[in-house]
Amino acid sequence: MMRNVNYESHMSSIGAVEEDISIALPKGLKLGEYRILRAIGQGGFGITYLAEHVDTKKEYVIKENMPASFSRRDERSYKVTPTGAEMLSTFEWALDRFLQEARTLSRLQHPNIVQVKAAFKALGTAYYVMERIKGRELHEAAPPPGQITEAWLRPVLEGILQALNYVHSQNLLHRDIKPSNILVDEFNHPVLIDFGTARELVSERTATMVESAGYTPLEQLQSKGKRGAWTDIYALGCTMYRVITGENPPRSIDRLSEDSCRKLAEDSSLLSRFSRGFLQSVDKALAVHARNRWQDTQEWLQGMNGSAFSVPEIVPLPLGTPPPLPPVTAQGTLPPLSSGAYPQAPMPTSYANLKQRTFFKGRCGRGMWWLHLLICFCLSALAQSMGDSEADLIGVLVCVLYIYAMGRRFNDVGYSGWWVIPYVLMSGIVTAALAESSSGNAAFIVGFLALAVVPGCVPGQKGPNKYGV
Repeated sequence: MMRNVNYESHMSSIGAVEEDISIALPKGLKLGEYRILRAIGQGGFGITYLAEHVDTKKEYVIKENMPASFSRRDERSYKVTPTGAEMLSTFEWALDRFLQEARTLSRLQHPNIVQVKAAFKALGTAYYVMERIKGRELHEAAPPPGQITEAWLRPVLEGILQALNYVHSQNLLHRDIKPSNILVDEFNHPVLIDFGTARELVSERTATMVESAGYTPLEQLQSKGKRGAWTDIYALGCTMYRVITGENPPRSIDRLSEDSCRKLAEDSSLLSRFSRGFLQSVDKALAVHARNRWQDTQEWLQGMNGSAFSVPEIVPLPLGTPPPLPPVTAQGTLPPLSSGAYPQAPMPTSYANLKQRTFFKGRCGRGMWWLHLLICFCLSALAQSMGDSEADLIGVLVCVLYIYAMGRRFNDVGYSGWWVIPYVLMSGIVTAALAESSSGNAAFIVGFLALAVVPGCVPGQKGPNKYGV
């Protein structure tokens, strides 16, 4: 069942151009702690003013409850009263809903939502005070339709989606999203203003509906339409459509018989400035029926980032087709990694070459054999010509110098430097001691074996080496 519809020519609360509003409060009138500077907007349910605090001179925006269909203002006292005795209960009910909305909005704390500072009663009606946002309405702040890009619009859309996600988490809806209710400052920071909660509740009571033509979803025009996060999502999708194309989207009710709303993702002129995934996400938000839209803002954010639309490009590997993974077992699990059933990944070239240079399958490279021989020869010769203590001292000193070279080599193949110290000291001292008490040939052989073979017996690698393996 559709309701009677009154079209609202509603100007923005903050960014609108000053107009002649004959029933508005005059400039200079004091309302509690605030002084009226001028009226900046009027809608079917109230008037919005720019005002300043009497003491601090800081500017604020004040919204006045004044439903045009059943209230009026006295020209002398400026008091607002219902149009007749029969409308008294409706007027009081609307006044209560207005204050309730103010209390609810004052609890919302989000950088992309205008902050309600205070609420009060005066002149027979109610008012609430909001911070003044120095910015322009979205459709005015955005670049022209032929020049706007995703790089400009995406941060704005993401900011509003995050604000709506917060609003919806508080079990609230905005109910009146459109370009004039999104302000953008000089830093491209969007702020959501002018919630329509109280307006919709009043319209339900009076059996009328205030429609922002082209932005109100179908379920909001129905007396028993189911509203949810998808309701705000449709209005935000229409807002993006307006900014991208420069055209107002067709009314949702007119799209039922023949949908004249063009698909943005199929417009080749837009694909040079927007990704297909971004445009597809807006198209889905614009679906006439709620079940075909994004169901919440997080879903839209994920879809906009490509997870709901884009198909990953398959690039063939240069090494050919890899062998298939082993089949799943009867228990529904894959074989363990230690079973050997998995294809072996190719070893990095640098590390493969390094492995080929090992000596006796140990950890000292073939390129070091001459150094081993030289050190063994020097230790043996020096030990034979000196006493026990001098031989031991010479062996230790030479091994300390050898620690640096061997340490670098050990590190290349994955050992920590701590393995080098005991190994080299042991080899040097053993070689010197044996050389002093035996022939030079025997000492030479023992020292060579200690330096060349023992590293292969050192257990286990100690962490990744410089090749990351």
